[in-house]
Amino acid sequence: MRKWSKIKIIILFLLPACLLYAVFAVYPVVKAFWVSFNRWDGYARNMAFVGLDNFKNIILHDPVFWGSFKNTFFLLTIPGIITLLLALFFASVLSSGIKGDKFFRVTYFFPNIMSGVVISLLWSFIYNPSFGILNGLLRLVGLEELTRTWLEPGRVIPALVAPIVWCSVGFYMVLFLAGIQNIPQTLYEAADIDGASSWQSFWHVTFPLLWEIISIAIVFIVIGGLKVFDLVWVITSGSPTRHSQVIATYMYQKAISEGNMGYGTAISVLLFILVLIATIISMRLLQRERVEY
Repeated sequence: MRKWSKIKIIILFLLPACLLYAVFAVYPVVKAFWVSFNRWDGYARNMAFVGLDNFKNIILHDPVFWGSFKNTFFLLTIPGIITLLLALFFASVLSSGIKGDKFFRVTYFFPNIMSGVVISLLWSFIYNPSFGILNGLLRLVGLEELTRTWLEPGRVIPALVAPIVWCSVGFYMVLFLAGIQNIPQTLYEAADIDGASSWQSFWHVTFPLLWEIISIAIVFIVIGGLKVFDLVWVITSGSPTRHSQVIATYMYQKAISEGNMGYGTAISVLLFILVLIATIISMRLLQRERVEY
């Protein structure tokens, strides 16, 4: 009886959280799948069932979607690789105990406490062709021929690499730094005795023992890269062209701006499936035997 009483108490405490999760998380996902099979403007009482037509039109007859997929893949891979390498480099340098390491930790992590909208506005000013810092610096050093309109449709996506890296590298640096500091110092001392250089110590000691954290970071980067929205939307002033669309902005534009909720929700379902598949593949490819120390 006492065991059953404990179970009832546990259920009683978990029930409100489970109900809230079901109402605000599970139900919207299930509803989104249903809406994706319909033609609906988001306001009408009734929806017109169209089956798989929305998905067929997206996959077979929508070049803008495939352009947005290409842009999303670009913003996933290029900034992701740069972020990962810089975060590893900064974490390795700061873990060596250089002077002012606490200042650098705060400085690198600072962009992570800023909202995506603020970061987007800040970089919009930096890229401004008239009074932006970037063009100003180029003129200052005599490279005026390199000044240009950085946020025109054909250049928006490459221009987003810098702000994405800038606002995310600090988080992964702190993540890697915590992992490095948990590695026993005796392993580095043994590597020094064997005559290992700094690079060899990193490659044969730090990297293998940090692999679990690196694999988690890669999964985070994949998920975040596939869902990028605010930077593109704000920097393009809420009107991205077909050359600057990513999947999330195209979904929003179709569902909200154009009032084609069924089509936009179908894009969101494809994005959900894409994120799920990418996450599973990343976890499988990055899985290694755990190193104990």
